[in-house]
Amino acid sequence: MVQRAFERIPATDMTRRGEVEALREKIEEEKTEDGVNSPPNKFPFFQLPLELVCEIFSFAIEANPVFPFIAASVSKDWRAFTLSKPEYWQCLVLSKKSPQRKVPIWIERCKGRITDLRIREDIGTLQLDDVMKLFSVYPDIFKHVKNIHIQDHMHRVLTILLGPLDLWKDVELKELWISSHSQTTNFQIPLSPFILPNRDSGLTSLSLEWVAVEWDTVFPQLTQLRTLVIRINTLPELPSLLTLFQNNPNLCKVVLEGTGKWSRPQDLQACQPSKHDIQLPDLRHLEFTGDINAEALVECLSLPRIQHLILAKNSSLVNVVIDKIDPKPLSLKELNVNLCRLAAPRMADLLKGFRELEKVELTHSSVEMGDVVDSLAGTYEENGEVKFNCPHLQSVNFSHCTYLNGGPIVRLVKSRLTTGDEQEGPRTSNPSEIKEIIIDHCPRIDPSVPAWLRNRVARVSCVYMTKKEIRKIR
Repeated sequence: MVQRAFERIPATDMTRRGEVEALREKIEEEKTEDGVNSPPNKFPFFQLPLELVCEIFSFAIEANPVFPFIAASVSKDWRAFTLSKPEYWQCLVLSKKSPQRKVPIWIERCKGRITDLRIREDIGTLQLDDVMKLFSVYPDIFKHVKNIHIQDHMHRVLTILLGPLDLWKDVELKELWISSHSQTTNFQIPLSPFILPNRDSGLTSLSLEWVAVEWDTVFPQLTQLRTLVIRINTLPELPSLLTLFQNNPNLCKVVLEGTGKWSRPQDLQACQPSKHDIQLPDLRHLEFTGDINAEALVECLSLPRIQHLILAKNSSLVNVVIDKIDPKPLSLKELNVNLCRLAAPRMADLLKGFRELEKVELTHSSVEMGDVVDSLAGTYEENGEVKFNCPHLQSVNFSHCTYLNGGPIVRLVKSRLTTGDEQEGPRTSNPSEIKEIIIDHCPRIDPSVPAWLRNRVARVSCVYMTKKEIRKIR
């Protein structure tokens, strides 16, 4: 193009010919530089060390099990790398999107070693029937399965698994998660395919959400649990739960949601535990949601390493439940109380003793919270040294607290400031600064408080209620 333009310029027009010549030289120069700095043939991602690439892929697959399928569509190099790793294809997720095509592809690419099977609730009934017929073509598909997640469709799945081929024989599960989308009706299901009678189960994680089982036949077989999640309208009886805890001393996480109105005298006579007699030395996460007599349960447990306590919609007084937890002092790092009854003065005293506390959520409360917040900002003396209550506290959430004023929140932040003129008094040690404050829907917070907080706290949320919402609580 440059040459043709040059030929059309009259020989007498030296100025324009000179400009075109300069342009041609510049183009040639750019071509030379592009040749020297040409991009590599392979995508730069794979110039990273192989171990680092594998680690990145592992994180991506953990977040999204179908990531290998996506990665195989990026480029020729990505596809070759992904197909060379059978372990990336060991999680089979069956949803409404072409499950019949997915089964043979995944089995081929993982070399027949499916370790994780997940059946999503959006898969159609006819699709599931076709998939189950495919399973009969691969009788060894469940041979290596360790984790099962089933959302709905439980009865149809069991019909196939326990059919003439008995696809489930000799399978030893580590994780079982079964749920139903309906929270109003608890479907009765047998767990015999997964938890064999008269034989200790190797399950380390059991999650049952809105499905009912025969607890007395299941619980005795469980001895190696580390995670237990039960969400159901009516929870198992207290003696059954205590027996389960006693048989599983390695529990790390317990979540109970539903109704458990256990009357302590009658229930505890049946199982005869002494106070704090059941040792759970590794339990760090304890969560009660619903109308549960939590104090009757925790009074029988010894929880030396409890770090995360979550209570929601509970009828028991929160401070009474915390008082029952033993041994003292508690090593709590997170306390989350939502829509629960509490006595503010006693709660304030309890918070002073949580030396390891990092996060506090006390939400949807209609009691006066000023003393509770001030207790987090308070100090005490030990060996002549001034020390702070909850010195590691970094995040607080007091949303929907009707009678919370801005003054205690400001004092809490000021007590933690380490620089500036607003630092309160000389210190021998500095606590952690508050990094997050959430005070949404607190009608008594003055509008000037959020503006003051945003200049001193990294993350502040203060959403005011509408007039209609305010009228509802009056």
